[in-house]
Amino acid sequence: MSENNLQKNNKNKLVGGCIVAVVGLLLSVAVAGLEGLLNVESTEKLYYVLCDTFCLPGLLILGIFGMIWIGSTGTLDIFSFGFKNLLYLFTPFKKRTSNYYEYKQEQAAKRGELPMYILWVGLGFLAVGLIFLALFYSVYVPEITT
Repeated sequence: MSENNLQKNNKNKLVGGCIVAVVGLLLSVAVAGLEGLLNVESTEKLYYVLCDTFCLPGLLILGIFGMIWIGSTGTLDIFSFGFKNLLYLFTPFKKRTSNYYEYKQEQAAKRGELPMYILWVGLGFLAVGLIFLALFYSVYVPEITT
């Protein structure tokens, strides 16, 4: 790979990571608004809200990365091949051009690199949320009822 292509690829990864981070921050702001971050009255409640604010977007981003990873392994190729053949069955004048093995080889050639920046951004959000969870449990005192 040439120097220019490598710089362009790194720039695309950086832009993609920034987009995922901004979406995660927007989700965090939405969760904070729904949880009432501006109306907290105790440190315990503040840590609770901040834990939710960062854990939920982190888990959502990690779930999206997991779906991308599963799709990139070729696990779901059989479903797309089946739907494509279903279309050939109901479309006149079209003939199926390949068998499943050839289709799987074509799909494997089309797959690109896995976007690891999604994983790192999701883990970052989750790590911040877990830090607030630890802080929450450091000040949390359960009520004992008898």
